[in-house]
Amino acid sequence: VEVAGTEIQQLKLKERWKMLMEKVPKEQVFCIDMPGEGRIELKLRVFISNSDDSRAIEQYLKLFPDQKPAPFVVLCDCLAVAAVFDTSHMDPTTDSSVADRLRKQSKSRGVKFIREYLNTDFSTNGITKPLLRGHEGAYVLQDRITEAAKRQFTTIDHQFVVSAIVFRAADRTL
Repeated sequence: VEVAGTEIQQLKLKERWKMLMEKVPKEQVFCIDMPGEGRIELKLRVFISNSDDSRAIEQYLKLFPDQKPAPFVVLCDCLAVAAVFDTSHMDPTTDSSVADRLRKQSKSRGVKFIREYLNTDFSTNGITKPLLRGHEGAYVLQDRITEAAKRQFTTIDHQFVVSAIVFRAADRTL
């Protein structure tokens, strides 16, 4: 694999890619039963936009756009998730643990949406095991899942996002 940069930078990037492929949080691993193809295990990775990990994946896919099977399959480019919460009990601007909890709950909601979408009638959504395993490339499912997500979106009035999947955040202080 040829990667631009110093030898140390190349090694660090390769290590990050390896880690992203192997280390998946247990709540982001699940199995689905596909008619005629059996049960398959999926390891989802949900990244915060513009995080180091998401940039590493983008860089890999730009360097190897035609690799098949693709080691990473992009299911949804940007899944906007918004948490509704009571600021009198939860203030992420003053309590970093609240911000971390909200971020984790949002990731869980994103994983839940993807899991539910993938568990729907496979003849309806046209998803097959080879598509999920990257045999048709990294981006083949992205548009279809992004469009399904948009149908779940609620319009919100916020400076960064105009619509998102909205959920009521769990308040552990009550």
